[in-house]
Parts: sequence; structure tokens; C-alpha cells
Amino acid sequence: MAMAGGIGNLSFPVVLKPLSVEFQWTRAQVSGGISIFMLAVALAAPFVGRVVTLHGPRAVMIPAAFFIGLCLILLAGTTKLWFGIGLGFTSLAHVPVNIVISRWFVEKRGQAMGVAMIGAPIGGLIMTPVISVLVETVGWRQGFIALGIVVWVILVPLLWVLMRNDPTELGLRPDGWPGEELRTGDRSSGNVISGLSAKEALRSTTFWALVFIYL
Repeated sequence: MAMAGGIGNLSFPVVLKPLSVEFQWTRAQVSGGISIFMLAVALAAPFVGRVVTLHGPRAVMIPAAFFIGLCLILLAGTTKLWFGIGLGFTSLAHVPVNIVISRWFVEKRGQAMGVAMIGAPIGGLIMTPVISVLVETVGWRQGFIALGIVVWVILVPLLWVLMRNDPTELGLRPDGWPGEELRTGDRSSGNVISGLSAKEALRSTTFWALVFIYL
């Protein structure tokens, strides 16, 4: 979440002025690229959620990290990859993170999600000045390349080593799980994410209240 928040939408405004100056674009034109980035995040979320549910967060987040690093590096030579980066960050941040937390926590699920979501603003707090220094010292193009390499070098290995889809992969059960002990390799862990189906959620006033709040 720190990587997604720090390198994602919270830090992109740092390059707004350099892009405006170099390409003689208005602030509105550059901001439009960031708006497309955010639109891609929103449109991709339901599909990413489905893929994560079917194949697990790990299978989605690691390729997404590779993809984001590639997009950042390619941004050094073009300015038309905002949509691709949006798709990548959707597959890396809120959707898979919330799903994996739901599988690991039952009793303190809300608290766990709250702690995880703190990562995004912390990432913005740390990465925004770092990106600003990169832009001022080596330029925005080299800055994007550096960020792409950072994602590859730090985030991909961390996900590969630490990320586990659910507790059963380690022979554990979710925190606060009231049922019997789960055995290693027991794929019945789908019960951990018990709740509403997509159709049931769409008929729920709570779901639509959350939609309008985030909108």
C-alpha cells in the first residue's frame, strides 16, 4: 500500500510542472492524464477482484508489480501509459490487499484493514519528497526509470517471499477463526471470505452507500 500510495496518485502531481514546461501543455492537460489513471483504477476494480478471488492475491500482485515497474520505465519515453499504470495499481493495492486480509483475519478484520490502509498516506509522505528530489536532480524521465527499478528491486522480491494467499498455505487458521483447525493444503478456506455474492451486494443499501461515499 505504501508503494501504491507513494508512487501512485499521491506523487504524480510532482511531475505536473515539469511535463507542462517541457511539452507546453496546460495544467489541465497533464492533470487529465492523472484523471485517466484514476478512472482506470475504478473501472478495473471489479474485474481484478474476480481474478484475485479465483487465483489468489499472490498470482495477481507479483505480475502487477512487474507491470507497474515496466510502465514507469516506459513513461520516461512517452506520456500515454497512465491507463496501463492505473490497471497495474488496481491489481496491486486496495482490491488484493483487502481480499488477502479478509482471508487472514476474522475477529479483528476491520482493525487489520485500517492498519494496512495507513500504508498509502505513509507512502505518499515518504515518496513525494523523494520523487521531488529525483525530478530536481536528474529530471522526470530518469526519475520514472528509477521508480520502476525500485518497484522491481524492492516490491517484487517482498511479494514473492512474504505474500501468502491464505493461512492454510502455512497450516494455520485465520485470526479469530471460530471453526476447526485448518489443515495445510485445505482449500476450503473460501469459507473465510464468507459474505454476500456480487448480486446480493448490488441489492444492498450498505453497498450503494459505500459507493457514493467513495465516489
